[in-house]
Amino acid sequence: MGDNIAIIATNCLCPLIVIVMGIVMMHRPGKFRSGIGYHTSMSQKNEQTWYTAQAFFAKAAVLSNIPVLALSAAFTVIFVLKGLDDKEEVGLMIMVTSIQVAVLFGDIFATEKHLRSRFDKDGNPK
Repeated sequence: MGDNIAIIATNCLCPLIVIVMGIVMMHRPGKFRSGIGYHTSMSQKNEQTWYTAQAFFAKAAVLSNIPVLALSAAFTVIFVLKGLDDKEEVGLMIMVTSIQVAVLFGDIFATEKHLRSRFDKDGNPK
């Protein structure tokens, strides 16, 4: 039983961290070029691109990771109730982690697309 709870907690940890960090970024975005926040070359062109990127990424991360958290928990609970062997548990972890990473990359691509739609390559508003 303890192993099952550990598997469920592990599979839900990443989306939970992303949601919490997204909420923090919404209310307290890191200062321009600080060590905290969404860092890409486009987001660091100037303060306007920085704060636009922080707001967009935080919102996208929270909205996309709430369903990911629910799916991660649901998949894990279903598979745990089926009684998996070690090989199947590893496959489950890989599947859940792959979905989480794909969604996170989707958030990054969406943020970059949003920045490029609002700013030129030098960071000037269009």
